[in-house]
Amino acid sequence: MCKCGVCGTKIVKTFTKKAYHGGVVVVRCDGCESDHLIADNLGWFSSKPTNIEEICQQKGNTVIKVEASQAVNQALREVKFVGAKETTTIQNDYERR
Repeated sequence: MCKCGVCGTKIVKTFTKKAYHGGVVVVRCDGCESDHLIADNLGWFSSKPTNIEEICQQKGNTVIKVEASQAVNQALREVKFVGAKETTTIQNDYERR
């Protein structure tokens, strides 16, 4: 989970460890549709392999890694639903997986 540097929308996307550590990961913001580089281990966008941890460190920002279930639970807490029944249904559906 991260926040878009362009529009401020929180971005929650999933990707595999294999892609993050050995491939290229680009995510698109749902708010402004900007693309954000998360990992480039193949040197497609820079001269040497890099990832979001290194990019944030260079900018003086901090990265905190969380498991996918933690990110989903955080996102569910922040989303406002019309009724509690909808929230419970979504949480229960996720927990069954």
